[in-house]
Amino acid sequence: MSRALKSAFFRFFRTGLWIKIMIFSVVLGLFVIFQTCSSDLMLYMFKRPRFLSNSFVMTCILKLVYIMPFATAIFSAMFTGNDISFRTINNKISTGISRVYIYLADLIVTVLSSLFSLFIMTGIFFLFAKFVPVKSDVRISSFLFGIFSQVLVISLAFASLYTLLQFFLSTKLLALIVSLLMIPCLMFGTIFIQSQLDEPYRYSYVDEETGEVAWKENPDYVGGTARKIFTFISETSPYSYEFIVNENSFPQEAIAAGTIFALSSAAGLIAIGKKEYQ
Repeated sequence: MSRALKSAFFRFFRTGLWIKIMIFSVVLGLFVIFQTCSSDLMLYMFKRPRFLSNSFVMTCILKLVYIMPFATAIFSAMFTGNDISFRTINNKISTGISRVYIYLADLIVTVLSSLFSLFIMTGIFFLFAKFVPVKSDVRISSFLFGIFSQVLVISLAFASLYTLLQFFLSTKLLALIVSLLMIPCLMFGTIFIQSQLDEPYRYSYVDEETGEVAWKENPDYVGGTARKIFTFISETSPYSYEFIVNENSFPQEAIAAGTIFALSSAAGLIAIGKKEYQ
């Protein structure tokens, strides 16, 4: 395992990927700040805000739920995707490094890349909110830590999925396209599930013969086991309103993200053991 990790980190630093991630994260962080200031605070470009509080930092961190999956997909393509597409993975296999260790090493680097980017952007949010405004009431709180922890576990889940796709599809561009398409699919799927859950059990109507109000069961109502599954997805999806309004949803988020991480990692270990990289 140590050989696989040394090889992975050597390529990570030799190719300058860590510098690219740092620059990429700084640009994204500044973009989120600018977008939050211009849309939420209605400030002109580069205008100095008078006062900021924890709500500003919370808003910026919540926007990372949409940004981090895209960033992680790019990191995975730049690291694992290049290794698979250019077939340099065969060099590692030929030297006797276990395929399992190769996969785990790439997964670790992808996870650390996502966390590196996440910490950089969050740090920029705090620094801006603390020192740029004329007055500031920004401080680390349990609520902000909880939001950050949720974004962190979500990033881990996406990192494991994207690593699996890169190894399974074996083509960097195809794996990147599928990875990026997963995000809008999850977003629209969450919206659809929430609309199904919002369907009432029954609805009222006026009987044309008697003119009285009567009740009729709604055929679109989702009940039973399907409703339990839909509810769990709605409560754990990062693109659900439950993610924002429910302050105690971290255990569910952690369970869902941990399940995805474990299943995708297991599938990846199986895939790399059976797939030929010619």
